[in-house]
Amino acid sequence: MEKYYLLNEKIVIKEKSLKEKNKKIPGIIFTRAFCSIGIVIFHYFRHARGNFKFLYLTANSSLGYMLVTSFFCISGVVLYYNYPKIKSIRTFYYKRWKSIFPSFYVCFTYFFLRTAVHFHRLFYKGDWSKIFITIIGFDGFLSYKINTYYLVGEWFLGAIIILYILYPIILFIVNKNNIIINNIIICFFYYLMYIRQNILLFRSQKILYLVQQVFILE
Repeated sequence: MEKYYLLNEKIVIKEKSLKEKNKKIPGIIFTRAFCSIGIVIFHYFRHARGNFKFLYLTANSSLGYMLVTSFFCISGVVLYYNYPKIKSIRTFYYKRWKSIFPSFYVCFTYFFLRTAVHFHRLFYKGDWSKIFITIIGFDGFLSYKINTYYLVGEWFLGAIIILYILYPIILFIVNKNNIIINNIIICFFYYLMYIRQNILLFRSQKILYLVQQVFILE
């Protein structure tokens, strides 16, 4: 009788752990939804006419940067919550691909064909090989430097793909020694918050000095 009780207890614990693993966290769902809606509102007011732009800027940065950063952090929490361990790299990457690319391809194909019909040319930008950048999802991410067939997806699609690619490596380091990854993150944020800001400040001061010299010479 005692063995039967212990056996049932193990089964209950196992079933409970499976339910907890698949359980949705309301706070995270709300925060992601809030960030998503806020990002849409931010882009709307960015292109809106007039001086009044509700919640467009904050005291330290723009609302878009805050919401996108929060969305990435929450997505990282959800990713680790669902995949604290990766049993199969192939299955992990396939599920990540399935969550992104099918809907992206459908959306891009519609706008691509509509644009091609408008220009009466399939590869309307001349270079057909650049469509490969779209196929791998980096046309928006690289659009600042390369003239791609960028129509949908925005820059964060490429950023998410990079993070998904790096996630098994990051997870391996965290499981081995989380102090290493913590130090890397601290150094990275130090670079963003101080070194890079000082470089940008130095460049802006240099440009301002050159502009002043031009006006003085005139």
